[in-house]
Amino acid sequence: MSLAGIFCKLGMRDIDASILAALMMEDKGLCVYDVKERLSYSVSGITFSLHRLMESYMIARGKKGKRYLYRVDTRVFSALINLVEEISRHDVSKLKSRIEKAVKLERHRGKPRKLMEKVEKVEKHLKMSVSNPDIWEETGV
Repeated sequence: MSLAGIFCKLGMRDIDASILAALMMEDKGLCVYDVKERLSYSVSGITFSLHRLMESYMIARGKKGKRYLYRVDTRVFSALINLVEEISRHDVSKLKSRIEKAVKLERHRGKPRKLMEKVEKVEKHLKMSVSNPDIWEETGV
């Protein structure tokens, strides 16, 4: 899965996810036209998306000469990792305990067991992504 795909799964619009991923892959700021060269969106679409991302505090803008350069706010990546850790640590364990209670009731004829298998699979993937941040860097846009 691409980095942009991960952002889409977290609820971002396609264009915002693609632009954020492109900016994350760069070590320098990019202007609107640099982003346009990398992605197949219109200049106006990119501009609107950059403004949305700035309003969400995901990117920062600086001026160099006559152009504005956009870069990812470094706190975004760490916030994303923290979010995944929180989900893995708290939400998944709470869900698993509720499923275990339902399994003991035996009223639902195996459905809780199937759900538990799916939750354990998600938990495994979350732990893997948190314990191996290189996965995030290796993903393409």
